[in-house]
Amino acid sequence: MKKNILALIVCTQTAFTALAQQTSGFSSDTTGQQYISVNAGATGIIAPEFQPPTTALFSVLKVTSSGNTTTLTLAGTPPCDSYGAPVLAKKYDKKKYPVYYALVTSGDLTGNFYSVVSNTADKIVIDTPGVSLSSAGIKAIDLRPYWTLETLFPASASGAAFIKTTSSNNIMTKLILSPVSVTGTQNPLNFGQTFYFSSSVNNWVSSTAPNVSAGGIPVPPGRYLYIQNTGTNSFPLDAYFAGTVLKTPFRVTLYSSSKSVVKTLFALPRASSYKLSDIGFDDLNFSSSKVGFLTDVFAVDNSQGGVSNRYYKSGKNWYSVGSSMPVNPSIPVGTAFAVTKPSVVGVNKSLLNKTNK
Repeated sequence: MKKNILALIVCTQTAFTALAQQTSGFSSDTTGQQYISVNAGATGIIAPEFQPPTTALFSVLKVTSSGNTTTLTLAGTPPCDSYGAPVLAKKYDKKKYPVYYALVTSGDLTGNFYSVVSNTADKIVIDTPGVSLSSAGIKAIDLRPYWTLETLFPASASGAAFIKTTSSNNIMTKLILSPVSVTGTQNPLNFGQTFYFSSSVNNWVSSTAPNVSAGGIPVPPGRYLYIQNTGTNSFPLDAYFAGTVLKTPFRVTLYSSSKSVVKTLFALPRASSYKLSDIGFDDLNFSSSKVGFLTDVFAVDNSQGGVSNRYYKSGKNWYSVGSSMPVNPSIPVGTAFAVTKPSVVGVNKSLLNKTNK
């Protein structure tokens, strides 16, 4: 089976301090390559713009939920992967961490993705805690491996894309996995999981478990990493990476709470820039503001967990906070976002970002 389709990817974003990072690269209709450069003493954002190659595309005949999992019965006798080979039992099984995810490409839940727990020769079991799914929701899936810390930043990239830590008293390069959401004025840099590459373990480790390999931690689509190149005697980091274009729709849950202001944090796993009006916001998932009163706010992360630009919607138009002139900026690929929703009684909303252009 063909495995070595493309190398790895690290993507970047433009909401970076001017001297912190430089990026360049290219993409075709299906693949792409990008270059990242981060100066010594800088903090920035890595939002994967490309994804690992598709492992398999399956039509789904039946969906059966039980407890915290859902079983997908696959089409075909036997079901075959994207290379025409029959599926092997346990091929996609969860290891220490989830390895694969199933992205829904047809059905009411198009754009959602779920971690794969296990599989047989004709079924895939996905993790769906507290949710009961039906055949109307999932009619086809795109099966892909997650990016992980060690596939984005393998040991072989030490000295180029990151700096090994030899002493816990001087952590050289930190990776902070963005939380899904924060509340109030919480800075996501202080609430994400923090990792560094330990020379003694020869892999990424969590700051709370420095003797245990954490290289298999997934970086799911829509999540991003803060990279802190701030250790004593750090030096500029740069590397080339590549991956595949995710062409299918992608869905983001926008959280809200009756008890507090909630900020949903996300990046779009896309290889093309979007106008703000084209990201997928509408009257159902993003509330319009009224004169003198802001409701939902869309913000661009400044790579420090803060904000570089804020926007609100009024009627059909978008405005920059503090301005009365309509705007519709182009949002570059690799940018990290926050959607702030005030404390209201309601349910979580869904944003559907359509295919890459």
